[in-house]
Amino acid sequence: MTITSTTDERGYYLGSDGSYYAAVTANDYGAINIFSTGAGIENGVVYYFKVEPIRWRILSENDETAFILCDSIIDCMAYQSSVTKIDGVYYTTANGAPDGTFANNYKYSEVRRWLNNNFYNTVFAEYQQQVILTALVDNSVPADNPNGCEDTEDKIFILSSSEVNNDEYGLFISFGGTIEEYQMQNSDYCRAIGGRTNSETGNGDWWLRTPESQNTKGMHGIGRWGNTSMSADVSVKIVGVVPAMWIKLI
Repeated sequence: MTITSTTDERGYYLGSDGSYYAAVTANDYGAINIFSTGAGIENGVVYYFKVEPIRWRILSENDETAFILCDSIIDCMAYQSSVTKIDGVYYTTANGAPDGTFANNYKYSEVRRWLNNNFYNTVFAEYQQQVILTALVDNSVPADNPNGCEDTEDKIFILSSSEVNNDEYGLFISFGGTIEEYQMQNSDYCRAIGGRTNSETGNGDWWLRTPESQNTKGMHGIGRWGNTSMSADVSVKIVGVVPAMWIKLI
């Protein structure tokens, strides 16, 4: 199979097998990764990855709607790369954020912007977009956490700490444990662009939308061992993104 120079409107390359492929220049950002085949990843080398349908987990459903979560880490990226430190506090003015916005604010994060623009418009055909609901996303945090933000209205979002602690979804149990239900596989695509990966299991780290309470550039996440106590600097590019959304059932 060979990759042609023909691209579609998404920028994907047509292969001689009739499938489309995403091109990426490998950069491990210091995370020593290998592909699922065991082959090493070489920085600066262009790799091509087949564009395939996304598999989703059902967290909850009723007769009309379903809450679903991507079944793997679909991409990895900085939560917020535009950060300024003033008197020991980290702020951002990216994505229209007003002065005084903490760097770990979900409303103005790069992750949220990417999910509801690049991801939404690239991945879903028009008929699929018609069944994706606009959700009121609860961004509240405990009273002792000053780093929360106002609620948002989103088509696509990432989970919060309270959502991965909600056993009513039938997937997550006993927040704070190290369990298989929280583990997510890093695709070879994510490994090539630096997604930090457990070499034995293939699992990666992934962002939550809940900010740390003591650090204005710290975010909570799920670790590659399934640990729910992970935290990471918003500017690191080796943590993955696992999209979630509400859809109407037709």
